[in-house]
Amino acid sequence: LADGDRLQFGDIHLRFLTGPGLRGRYLDLREQRAERDGLTDLRNATGFLHALATAALPCSLILVDVVGLGALNQKHGDVAADDVIVGISAVLRGLAAPPRAVARLDGGRFVLLVLGPQAEAQRVSEQATAAVATTTFATPRGSLRASVRTITAEVDPFDREGSLDRALVALRGP
Repeated sequence: LADGDRLQFGDIHLRFLTGPGLRGRYLDLREQRAERDGLTDLRNATGFLHALATAALPCSLILVDVVGLGALNQKHGDVAADDVIVGISAVLRGLAAPPRAVARLDGGRFVLLVLGPQAEAQRVSEQATAAVATTTFATPRGSLRASVRTITAEVDPFDREGSLDRALVALRGP
């Protein structure tokens, strides 16, 4: 085995590390993984909050919610629903090229950070909605389609995390 090689045994993933500074490299990898979503390899909420805290201003948020994910899960199963989530994350990642960031918050909820005013976020939001609607997602149960609903919000420079919280409440609706 060479340094950095990966092994997989079923659901178990191993990475071989050797050489000087092994403990430091292990801790760095552990910290990086703590900020990533295990299914999609996007940032998770913690990783997104770090990106949000350091983003240039003005910036805006796009919250994305997969419509009918629970029904899709019931009808086609967990694996198919996960495949759709992974596919949507790939679509969003394509839209979220630097200097933007994209994260999976939970289930079928994603957030994108867009540098610029809310009008720019609205433009990207429309692209995301159209891109997901025109994509077919391959699953073990066959090809599936999905749709998303989005909202945009400008980030308050004095309360960045609060901006995300308020946008999440708005996404959930009354």
